[in-house]
Amino acid sequence: MALGSAGLASAASTGLPWIAFGWAAYVAATRHRSRVMALVAGLAVLELLASTGEGNAAAFHLGGGLFALAAVLLVALDDHRVLSMRGLGQLGLLAVPGVLAGVAFRLAPDALESFLSLEVIPWVMFGGDGVSQPVVGAFVLAIPLGLGVASVRGGTVERGAWWALVSVGLALFMAQEHSAASILLMSGGLILGLSVLDPSARWGDRDALTGLPGRSLLLRDLQSMGGTFATSVVDIQDFPNLQDQYGHDVSGQILRMVASRLAKLPGGGRAYRYGGDEFALLFPGKTKEEARKHLGSFQRSLEESPFVLRRWPRPGGSAEDKKSQDPEADSSPEWLPLRVSIGVADSAGAHSSPEAILGRADEEAHRGTGPS
Repeated sequence: MALGSAGLASAASTGLPWIAFGWAAYVAATRHRSRVMALVAGLAVLELLASTGEGNAAAFHLGGGLFALAAVLLVALDDHRVLSMRGLGQLGLLAVPGVLAGVAFRLAPDALESFLSLEVIPWVMFGGDGVSQPVVGAFVLAIPLGLGVASVRGGTVERGAWWALVSVGLALFMAQEHSAASILLMSGGLILGLSVLDPSARWGDRDALTGLPGRSLLLRDLQSMGGTFATSVVDIQDFPNLQDQYGHDVSGQILRMVASRLAKLPGGGRAYRYGGDEFALLFPGKTKEEARKHLGSFQRSLEESPFVLRRWPRPGGSAEDKKSQDPEADSSPEWLPLRVSIGVADSAGAHSSPEAILGRADEEAHRGTGPS
């Protein structure tokens, strides 16, 4: 059932749009999605312009048109940490246009009105109290471009940004009724927040065996790293021999056990299944010395508490032979020592790409010169 005007006004007046913007900004910041943070900031500025009354409608329209053009440029970029230089630059890309629209309305209202009243194509819908032709032109350009970027990149954030763009366009046509425009802007913020939390984005690229994020999510999150961060690669030593001797069931148990311990590692590190018998960790805001402390404790703990293998399957033998085996011997635990080699690198020093930093950690893990 559609909300009536009274319901819309009530929802807008209770501050629900700001709760939605705050929630979306929180999930964007905690998951290092600088583009979502920037888009939410742009929506918040538009909400401020829309809430100042009908007299400021021109500023709201101009801000919406600038938002459309900036949003298309933004979704073509990559995510970074919100407080990194690139993240703050993206934030300014979406927030500044709305601020400039408000300043233009205050300092040069006549010039702003003249610009918005331009009519290149006679169309009554764009005149008077409607959305001006320059603003509509911005959306005519931005919406198909945004849809194209979303189709090419195929990410949930890109699709969420496109729907937020549509929400802003609809809000401009409802500018005379602030409550309805406010609900539309709030919807755009909720869509952006959900684009970060979309289960297909978080679980579709997870490793089925360990439940950890997979390699594609590692590379995506690595690209969003900014400022100081450390990365590590953990390699289970002699894993191919363990797999040959004990089989895939036991090797799968070993991988799940190591993954579980890495997922609980203190220090703020995020664990990933890097591939095969390798895992990777990202430590936002940490140096490699700080990360080494936690990784060294993990390495010692793993080596001091061998993997307990109960009723382990003996290589070879028929089903009849296995039935004739001593049940007591079959149920006794098998202590299987595990060793890992760990490589660590960080963003300090020479300017290297995130992939190069991960590569240095991988090389150190293969050399076996990491924490012990």
